[in-house]
Amino acid sequence: MEPPIEHRDVTTIMALLGDIKHDVRRIQCLRTTMAKKRKRTGNLTAEDHARHAEIMRMVQERIAYHEAKAREEDERRASERR
Repeated sequence: MEPPIEHRDVTTIMALLGDIKHDVRRIQCLRTTMAKKRKRTGNLTAEDHARHAEIMRMVQERIAYHEAKAREEDERRASERR
């Protein structure tokens, strides 16, 4: 015959079940959110595309700026070593 379950085991199991329920709710909410986002991507207007293109242009400019700045810093360090 198996020994009876202790109270602390019951509370541990209940806490784990509560955590699992919370995780399931978060996953369901995330799935719903992602499904809505997937539906939205097909309905982009010309204005949305233009805004996206402008943002991507600004991002590319920012990347180029920081790459140039890093190259200048590398060149400065190299010239200091000489």
